[in-house]
Amino acid sequence: MKTDSSIPLGWMTEILEPEELSAKMQRFNQVNLNTISHNAAINLIRRALHLGINVQEIYVDTVGVASKYQAKLEGLFPGIAITVSKKADSLFPVVSAASIVAKVVRDYRLKHWEFKEGEIKASTQFGSGYPGDPTTITWLQNNSDQVFGFPSIIRFSWKTTKEIINKTCVDVIWDEDDMEESELRTSDRRDRYKFFAENNMELVTEESFQWAASNDDEVECIVLPY
Repeated sequence: MKTDSSIPLGWMTEILEPEELSAKMQRFNQVNLNTISHNAAINLIRRALHLGINVQEIYVDTVGVASKYQAKLEGLFPGIAITVSKKADSLFPVVSAASIVAKVVRDYRLKHWEFKEGEIKASTQFGSGYPGDPTTITWLQNNSDQVFGFPSIIRFSWKTTKEIINKTCVDVIWDEDDMEESELRTSDRRDRYKFFAENNMELVTEESFQWAASNDDEVECIVLPY
């Protein structure tokens, strides 16, 4: 947490890495950007409370439906006056200040970005990050890999990223795509049984497990039905 002793102002940031966004938004049980943003704000509030700060009022620029977001926060933090509003950064000075902090931190991180992929030869002139920015689009076009797509700084769930990958990267064809659903289920079960057999694993009931445990039998692996 940063503070300025000359004025009663302090600030904290919750940094969301591109890799985290890609992972959460592309996994089987997807987490959308609204939920990720909500969780980031909730974490910031909890951190402030954990530090012993006497939080009496909270002002938030909405992500999604303002009334639902506000009700969500009020349920988590009863006793605190909470205001969630559209364009809150133009209505409340404290939200304007938070917006400035977020932009400065983001710009600093991008200016000093170190690629996790090692000695990658790519410019750090990313542009604004918006699809209408020619600098951003040029960077994406010049730094796409036909197999791996992009460095981890790029959010793979971004529509603009997906469009470039679909146009410039090689196609990946999975054998399962050509199989009927019933065939896939049959194949999956057959491979599973083969695995069990090769590893001396046996399908047992909970009663069998309890009997073995009560008789001090050595059981290397138990697979319960589901």
